Amino acid sequence: MLKPDKDGSIRLTVSPFLKVVLVVIAAALCLIALRGFLAPSALYAQSGSEMDVNIKSVGGWSIYGALPIEIKSATTLPVEIKNEIQLSD
Repeated sequence: MLKPDKDGSIRLTVSPFLKVVLVVIAAALCLIALRGFLAPSALYAQSGSEMDVNIKSVGGWSIYGALPIEIKSATTLPVEIKNEIQLSD
């Protein structure tokens, strides 16, 4: 709203309705931002069907016991084994 002062200058004042709308918007944004921290949504695994994730071929070559992959780099990578798993036939 525009209100003239005693000296004739005009001042812009914010209406109470605009203040309420801005407070509601700010509160909604805070709730959206905090929603993930206050109550994370539950996660569910898919059930009913299994997916085969074994490598069956590489570049058209079938894999039986060893991978037909040519290593072109001489760089070695460190490997740390924390747990041993025994596989049975």
